[in-house]
Amino acid sequence: MLISQDEIRLKILNVKDRVDNPTADLIKTIALFGKSRFKIIIIEGILSTHKYKNLLSDLVSSFKYNSNLYYFDIPFEETVRRHNTRYKSSLWGEETMKHGG
Repeated sequence: MLISQDEIRLKILNVKDRVDNPTADLIKTIALFGKSRFKIIIIEGILSTHKYKNLLSDLVSSFKYNSNLYYFDIPFEETVRRHNTRYKSSLWGEETMKHGG
């Protein structure tokens, strides 16, 4: 089961990625729904600590030792380079990304 933070935040909820947006609550609900139904659940996205730490802590507690968390430390310059190869790159650019647009 793949849970995409962007799909939930942008397409389902249509909210900005700010503290206390409802994305974390819906991700948690979906993950717990999948807990007894799927062998593997992947939550992917830019899950910054100040917005999603409680979600991740709650899920690790709920899934006990059946959880792995991975963090990719990609330099901002590389993020911009990759963004510029996407079809969405014309919608926002480096300045928006820098300030959390």
